[in-house]
Amino acid sequence: MPGADYQLTKLLGLSPSVKRFMMYQQGCFGGGAVLRLAKDLTENNKGARVLVVCAEITVVTFHGPSDTDLDVLVGQVLFGDGAAAVIIGSDPILEVEKPLFELVSATQTLISDTRYAVYVLIGTLIFWVVHAGGRAILDQVELKLGLEPEKLRATRHVLSEYGNVASACVLFVLDEMRKYSIKEWYLPSIRSFHLSSKSPTPALSCRIIAPDPD
Repeated sequence: MPGADYQLTKLLGLSPSVKRFMMYQQGCFGGGAVLRLAKDLTENNKGARVLVVCAEITVVTFHGPSDTDLDVLVGQVLFGDGAAAVIIGSDPILEVEKPLFELVSATQTLISDTRYAVYVLIGTLIFWVVHAGGRAILDQVELKLGLEPEKLRATRHVLSEYGNVASACVLFVLDEMRKYSIKEWYLPSIRSFHLSSKSPTPALSCRIIAPDPD
């Protein structure tokens, strides 16, 4: 059955034979997972360019207000509709392409008996790209990892402006990082991770190549 990928192919005027891969029902960790997949595809197919599109429409889960069960309002308050796209490739053609980020590594390792634990190497990172799952989650990440408030500035901004846009969150936050880097001339390393006890998700390490006001 034709889906959103078919409609997007038509809108962009792409070849009907262009390779497409849909990832449904991935939830909040979908953004990190699809970036890892795109990295693998481009590194193993010389000259390939992968268009990554994350789209979330949470209105389909809407429940009317209830006088006896206020929990149904949580989803409407926290989550938001959003879509974002990015092109991933390797060996950029610098005459015609302007790379913004370098995706250095993407790891996904299972460690036994740690499904409720999160371990990350803090290192000397200037900014963190964290899934904007909610204010309480970000507060705990900041507290448990001993981060300065500035480290999560981009993530908190996305949460306050757009809410939790699930799989698109990581792309929203990366775009905020790009804007901050242009404004403040930072060249940060960024580690991205998503807290989830339901599914193992990749840890992504990337860095901004160079701020470009254009």
